[in-house]
Amino acid sequence: VPVLVPMEHVKVFLRVKPVTSGERKSESKEYISLENSQTIIVKPPMSNQSEKAVDQKIHQFTFSQVFGPETCQEEFFDGSMRQVVREFLEGSNHLIFTFGTTNSGKTYTFQGMSRNVFSLC
Repeated sequence: VPVLVPMEHVKVFLRVKPVTSGERKSESKEYISLENSQTIIVKPPMSNQSEKAVDQKIHQFTFSQVFGPETCQEEFFDGSMRQVVREFLEGSNHLIFTFGTTNSGKTYTFQGMSRNVFSLC
């Protein structure tokens, strides 16, 4: 009799994109910080210096895995998709769904900066 191993059916990966020079100039502080490999802390950006700290709400979000802005393509693939691709090639069904606002880094996450699918770490 085969032993059933509980599976996590939905995995949610977050890749925090690197801050661009334009974003760095417009924001006085970083508003996303990685607490650990599964949790991020989000602080609203300071849009007005007169806002009180009391008005600033801090949120914590947990994911299956969080990849920081320094993560290269190979590390991201190994940590999120390698096993999914192997299982797919062995006949399993999988769905990969990417979500994010325009210019949030979806294409970069899957294609990198050049035509090569993976950039070297």
